[in-house]
Amino acid sequence: MKRIIWTILLAIPCSVYAQKTTLVVGGTLGDCPEFISEYTHMIQGIRVFEIPSNRLIYEVTSTSSSFIPRHIEIENAKVGGYRICYSYNPGRIPYQDKYITLKAIPINYVNFCRDDKTVEPINIFYGATIGDTIFIENNTAGCYNHDYSKTLLIPTASGWTIQQNQYRVDCGQESKSGKLEISQKPIRISKSKFIKNEDIAKINLAINKIKMLTSGGCTTKSIYTIKYKNNSLKLHDGSCENLLNEILYSYTGFYY
Repeated sequence: MKRIIWTILLAIPCSVYAQKTTLVVGGTLGDCPEFISEYTHMIQGIRVFEIPSNRLIYEVTSTSSSFIPRHIEIENAKVGGYRICYSYNPGRIPYQDKYITLKAIPINYVNFCRDDKTVEPINIFYGATIGDTIFIENNTAGCYNHDYSKTLLIPTASGWTIQQNQYRVDCGQESKSGKLEISQKPIRISKSKFIKNEDIAKINLAINKIKMLTSGGCTTKSIYTIKYKNNSLKLHDGSCENLLNEILYSYTGFYY
């Protein structure tokens, strides 16, 4: 009996330390006060250390043939403390340090900015039941186009379905009225399709990555209004990555 009790007690701390998560670091640096504005697009070195061991678990530097990724994803990271360091000129400009603590949740999202808090993750699909609808309004504008769509994500007994209505934007009328003018009826309605489970996870990942953005220098910008479970979320994506659009339009058969 004593042997069983000691086995249980020894297993408790081991299970705590064995907890793993995925660390996603991203966002843009235009609004970070620790960087000079003209260099915020030139991050050339990033390192991630475990604390307190100070073990380097990730390092990347840009070269003439590769660039720093906009988002870093580290899988199977231990729950605990980390130090994220980055510089826009390694070897000449000191690395800036950002200290974080990862929670025991599936994914921890962290903005690059040193003083920004960890982004609290959301799951727009969590708690949805049959009869609910997740609504994603997308307003994407670029130099030569302006597109508008409404995407419906609907849970059924067989899984989640996706359907999208796409509308014509009357760009000439917009300047006269001062507001977005769209066609009263959709110009295209996609067929309803089932969403794969792995793509549901990708949609959540894209939404949380966009939440981390503090700015964006892309000429094409997307504004998303997401309504789910009596909640409303507005996201601005100026990163040029089209993280959410890319997934949605892979099902609706149309890509801006």
